[in-house]
Amino acid sequence: MKRLIFTFMMCVFAIAINAQTMQDSYNVENTSKDELWRRAKEFCLSRHDFTLNATTSDKEIGVMVFNVEKEDRHFSTYSELSIGFTAKVKIENNKYSVEIYDGTFSLKPTSQAMGDLSFMPSEVLAMINDELTFIKDTYDDKTIDGLKISLSVYKQMQSENPKYRKPKDEKKGKVNYWWEYYQKKIDRTERVINSYKYAASDFRHDLLTKMLNANE
Repeated sequence: MKRLIFTFMMCVFAIAINAQTMQDSYNVENTSKDELWRRAKEFCLSRHDFTLNATTSDKEIGVMVFNVEKEDRHFSTYSELSIGFTAKVKIENNKYSVEIYDGTFSLKPTSQAMGDLSFMPSEVLAMINDELTFIKDTYDDKTIDGLKISLSVYKQMQSENPKYRKPKDEKKGKVNYWWEYYQKKIDRTERVINSYKYAASDFRHDLLTKMLNANE
């Protein structure tokens, strides 16, 4: 029954939420289009934390489009997260804009999570199991927009389950299973979404640094 309700709510939220796009424009005074183009090309070739794959590079119309990937090396001890998105850079005289969209993510277990766990304490085993379950639950998703829909559904489902079923449960610290179940999903989902936001912000910052200073 809960699965049926969840599926229905996913459809409702899918209609209600549109794709998210991040867009910013920057003025770079006394800098020609040619010079800004050169700096953007230099940025592509420079060393940074991103993997860039240019899909469009048209100097005449001043547009570059990249597929961008970044590994989140601090996401979790037991799962590895890779963030991806498309970045469109439009260049004109004295200014440029960057648009980030089509966010994606990829999760996989670390070698530690898939190794010999026989010596692990039960608390750690439970944590690893939660991580692997989350990876399984998001396997068919892969998009940040889809993950945001899931987050909205998790929060709605959690709101229908009180943290404590009875007053005496609160005194005993006995948390409602379903409230805790959705809380774990909410926490992990928000971590992935925040990692995407940080990656997009880092990309904009690194590009801005290069575009403002030819010597960087």
